[in-house]
Amino acid sequence: MFDKRISIFIFFLASLQCVAQSYFQQKTDYTISVSLNDSSHELDATERIDYTNNSPDTLHEIWFHLWPNGYADKHSAMSEQFLSQGNGNFYFADNDDLGSIDGLKFRVNDTSARYEFDARNKDICVLHLNRPLCPGRKITVTTPFHVDIPDVRFSRMGHHGQAYYITQWYPKPAVYDNNGWNTFPYLDQGEFYSEFGTFDVTLTLPQNYVVAATGDLISPLSELDWLDSIARRPLPATPSKKVTDEVIPESSVLTKTLRYHQENIHDFAWFADKTYQVRKSEVVLPSGRKVTTRVFFNNKNAKLWDKAVNYVNRSVSYYSEKVGEYPYNVCSAVENPSYGGGMEYPTITLIGDAGSALSLEEVIVHEVGHNWFYGILASNERNEPWMDEGMNSFYTQRYMMDTHPELKLYDSQGLYKWIAKLFALDKAPQQAMSDLPWLFSFLRNNDQAANLTSTAYSSLNYGSVVYMKSSMSFLWLMNSLGTAEFDKAMKQYFETWKLRHPDAKDFRKSFVSTTGKKSEWFFDDLLTSCKKPDYKICNIKKTMDPQSFTGDAWQVTIKNSGDIEGPFSVSSMIKDSIISTQWFDGFKGKRALFVHFIDFDKVRIDAGYTMLESNRKNNSIRRSGILKRMKPPAFRLFASVPHEDKTEIFFAPVIGWNKYDHFMAGIALYSSPLFPRKFDYLLMPLYSTGSKEISGSANIGYSILPRQSRIQRIRIGMYASRYHYNDYPFLMHYVKLSPEIGIDIVPKSASNRLKQHIRLRDVSLYKQSYEYVKIGEGLGDPSGLPYNIYTLERTDENYSIYELSYFIGKQTPVNPFNATATIQAGEGMAKFFVEGNYRAVYSKNKGLDIRLFYGTFLMRPTNSVYDFRFHLSGQSGYQDYMYDNIYLGRNDANIPCSNQFSETDGGFKYATAVGMTWDWLFAVNLKTSLPGKLPFKLYADFGTYRNAAHAFTGSKALSYDAGVQLSIINNIFDIYFPMLLSEDLKSAGKLFETHYPEKIRFTLNLKKLNPLELIKNPDF
Repeated sequence: MFDKRISIFIFFLASLQCVAQSYFQQKTDYTISVSLNDSSHELDATERIDYTNNSPDTLHEIWFHLWPNGYADKHSAMSEQFLSQGNGNFYFADNDDLGSIDGLKFRVNDTSARYEFDARNKDICVLHLNRPLCPGRKITVTTPFHVDIPDVRFSRMGHHGQAYYITQWYPKPAVYDNNGWNTFPYLDQGEFYSEFGTFDVTLTLPQNYVVAATGDLISPLSELDWLDSIARRPLPATPSKKVTDEVIPESSVLTKTLRYHQENIHDFAWFADKTYQVRKSEVVLPSGRKVTTRVFFNNKNAKLWDKAVNYVNRSVSYYSEKVGEYPYNVCSAVENPSYGGGMEYPTITLIGDAGSALSLEEVIVHEVGHNWFYGILASNERNEPWMDEGMNSFYTQRYMMDTHPELKLYDSQGLYKWIAKLFALDKAPQQAMSDLPWLFSFLRNNDQAANLTSTAYSSLNYGSVVYMKSSMSFLWLMNSLGTAEFDKAMKQYFETWKLRHPDAKDFRKSFVSTTGKKSEWFFDDLLTSCKKPDYKICNIKKTMDPQSFTGDAWQVTIKNSGDIEGPFSVSSMIKDSIISTQWFDGFKGKRALFVHFIDFDKVRIDAGYTMLESNRKNNSIRRSGILKRMKPPAFRLFASVPHEDKTEIFFAPVIGWNKYDHFMAGIALYSSPLFPRKFDYLLMPLYSTGSKEISGSANIGYSILPRQSRIQRIRIGMYASRYHYNDYPFLMHYVKLSPEIGIDIVPKSASNRLKQHIRLRDVSLYKQSYEYVKIGEGLGDPSGLPYNIYTLERTDENYSIYELSYFIGKQTPVNPFNATATIQAGEGMAKFFVEGNYRAVYSKNKGLDIRLFYGTFLMRPTNSVYDFRFHLSGQSGYQDYMYDNIYLGRNDANIPCSNQFSETDGGFKYATAVGMTWDWLFAVNLKTSLPGKLPFKLYADFGTYRNAAHAFTGSKALSYDAGVQLSIINNIFDIYFPMLLSEDLKSAGKLFETHYPEKIRFTLNLKKLNPLELIKNPDF
């Protein structure tokens, strides 16, 4: 029996839970006084924070962000993130270029208080309160602090000479909400979450600095007059494009103190430069209230920025109209040519170097727009970056489409039209810039959901998914609902949650409540998964609409080949012009739809390019004709974006040379390298001037892409090649056929650069060859001695090798590594070998390269005519029995062809017959950089093998060589000069009486220069 007292107790607990989960918001009011020392690039400041506890909880501590400490050392979270992205600039920076914050002496209500750093991150600390802070109570926290300003080239904060960009610079309490304390270290990829309050900031600095800052400049009013006078000043007479190293004036010995004030914001940033130009304007909001706008810029790009204040005006007007009215009195944009892109702060934004007026307009619109989706709707960007970057990118895209409706993709990217036409970019609409980067990742099975935390993304996907996929998703949602309905919902969301901290659940609840539509396809599929969007037109025929029975209609059969049941549009078109469009609700499977189209020549799904589609080539069908869905072929040079109405065949001219084929010229025909489909191919026929025959290679394959799996791709393929490999006594060719299966494995975390690959292949070689065969004996020469008689017979060779290999590697700026384990079997033999490479980095682009190799035969052939042995000195052309590498002359005995080798097996740089073994071999190869910028390294190799001590008279168990490496193209074209040899290598060398030029060897790894492979397999 259920006890009534238990019932009352559970009801009481549930009530407490409801209270605990109700929304609350803390308040932080700042008073900061700071002075700039522009000789030492330092800030000295004091800070007062009035902290109001509006939560239902009693607080015993307050967590603080000390973000300048993110620049303090190479082990910070920011530095580690840079390294995970392949960027080692900060890690190898000079100490003078780093930054930090110190000098903290916290007092709470004028009593000293203890603080301690977070155990993992020095840019987080916890302040222990002397007394508990009860709900509804307020305390005052004060502290002095000192900031060493870093170089600005690393991230958002810093200085470039005596130009200052002061952001994330003061001790800031973390947000306390229903999830507790939201603490996180400073990162370059990943933005912020801060508490609202009032900022009153006083800046002291040399008098001749032009300052741009958050909020209203309160005093002195003479500073506003000075800014206005600069704004009226004409541009310098020297054309801005010729201004390179601007003369920076000496800092004034006199100082000035500026006071800024702003309520209802959650951050404060300021920028100072003695050479800023200024332009001023104002914009009238729908309510009639006026906002003062300014831009601050350097002389180098003055002509580009001269009218940029108009972009700020348009941005404030556009967002106020579409989202909600701007609540502040000022809005500014500041140029920072030293840091790419842009970064937003309340009422002010930083803009990187822009190459064109159109690009500058787009960046300013985007960064000013963050005032709404970062400044006013202050979501937790570290946890839900799409709520700021995704929404704001959509409104940026919408602005560009509304104000520049005829804009094409190549316009927004600053390309000349003839270049765009060459690469088939001239027809792509501007919104393709948001669609194509996502498609680039999606078709490689490397995309991610849009609702992840900022740290969960690879650097590529942070842009292509958080910004661009999210933007296209909102464009799809708006067009399916209708602009008026969408705007109504967004304005209601803004009015409900402005100056608060909404999360994804709040946005969804508000949106569904306003529209009356659940839109699961958007919230549960498009944003929160990697499901495939793909509608396909199967057929079209003229019929009668069973719903109306009036007039003719067209029946269009649509199949949802994807996983998202989103609404979609169907348009009638004449050539490339849209005649009419109808929207339909999404569905699974296949369905016949009825459309009332009159005059048209084709029908297309998403003709307006407002949806995400993984395959637009199945979106259209012609009204009449045979094979109405077939796309005619189009030949494209190098690469291009996909064209909906064409079947692209890509081509590129190819030239080559080797000792036997001589000069070769031909063409490569291949499938799209930028946007690969499941079936891929590369055909490369080459005409050989040496043999007067066709040589070349081919590679075809089919890929399986398991979605939501650690397996990124399974490719089943066939490789074939035919070249000539010898010219004695006649020109001879080989044919290689190699069916294979490759499996790419990705790590759990997309930000992890670890790569794994498994490959199983069968390499079958057919080699045309000749040999002299004895057919009898002669009667004797003049001396009376008998002699043998030979004839030349063709004796072709055939053999097959099965190979299973596993590769694991991580390419990072600090201590990269890789390892490969391989088993080969065939022709009565089986061998196993493993190779490992590690680079111990001690400065940028300098380090010690360590290679280890061990190989052993699991089964030796009893009577093999093929040389499958391990070789201490790597493989020359004639020893490359798998024909995997490219050699200038595989069997040529003349310099320089004979001096080419591959760093396989023992990897010794000295050519020797020592260490050719049918048993086991172990080697260590070392290379070290030299100081300075000269392209030289020192190398040393050490190796041993079975019975090494007995191979040559006087030999030891350990062989070695050492010398100097000249890197013409590092790891591509390297030349090795031997200087030191072990006794066994010397003894073997004397047998051949070699001259020094014959001892010089080189590597030429042309396969690493294949541009198609570099495009197909980008380093994520």
